[in-house]
Amino acid sequence: MNLSLLRKTKFVRFLTNFIKQGATPEKIALTVALGVILGAFPVIGPTTLLCTLAALIFRVNLPAIQFVNYTTYPIQIITILPFYKFGAYIFGDKTFDIPLEEFTGMFRQDIWGSLLFFGNAIYHAIVAWCLVAPIAGGLIYFSVLYLFKKFSGKKQIV
Repeated sequence: MNLSLLRKTKFVRFLTNFIKQGATPEKIALTVALGVILGAFPVIGPTTLLCTLAALIFRVNLPAIQFVNYTTYPIQIITILPFYKFGAYIFGDKTFDIPLEEFTGMFRQDIWGSLLFFGNAIYHAIVAWCLVAPIAGGLIYFSVLYLFKKFSGKKQIV
């Protein structure tokens, strides 16, 4: 791929403008890592709030972290079931060993008991995500940092 063509893409222009706003490669890498990791949270809905809190705590660009969060939505969909299954494995939970017909039948018979049952699965998935997130976040951070430093022409410190 032609490098001049790559520079003309919208994403590269966005990142270039972001760098020119005074953001360091470290802040950009942190923004991307947090956006991806929080965007992969195994519960649909709270990722926008989580990214907002992360932007305030780590003092990264709020629109940028939300942009990364929204663009990684497919990652959340792809990883949600593996997090639930990993959580079930960690806790020895048999939630996903139930056939779908029996699972839906549980909701028809006892909705509150079913919600409690599924609530444990959500908790287990969050614990699994908490175990994976720091490792994946570190890998993303250092990979993005390396790429930004390599393509920005600055010497790499890491």
